[in-house]
Amino acid sequence: MVMSSSWSPSITSPSGGVHFRADVDTLLQRYGIQHHRSSAYRLQTNGAVKAANKNIKRILRMMVETFLDWSEKLPFALWAYRTSFRTSIGATLYFLVYGMEAVLLVEIEIGSLRVALEQQISEVDWAHA
Repeated sequence: MVMSSSWSPSITSPSGGVHFRADVDTLLQRYGIQHHRSSAYRLQTNGAVKAANKNIKRILRMMVETFLDWSEKLPFALWAYRTSFRTSIGATLYFLVYGMEAVLLVEIEIGSLRVALEQQISEVDWAHA
């Protein structure tokens, strides 16, 4: 499950969350989701987060021209990271969140068979375009 770090549950329990945790565990089991707990206050202890941050930093290094423009390039780096195919999960992060692949601007400008099929354009019309 991929979640934004700004998300937090609206239900809290002063007793350490035992009742809430049981409800969440039931929900996770119902949908066959594996839940891995990590510290909410020290995300860098989570190896997956460290690996993701490392990859995003690598993408940013390739995109930035000066150290001052990294914040302008960050949305593009995140887009690249989220739309890159992950062999470990067999999908892109974008697909996991939205249930469909992202349509890239180049696919619209040049025209791709996938976009044509989604817009119900026949293969003959697509080939002549």
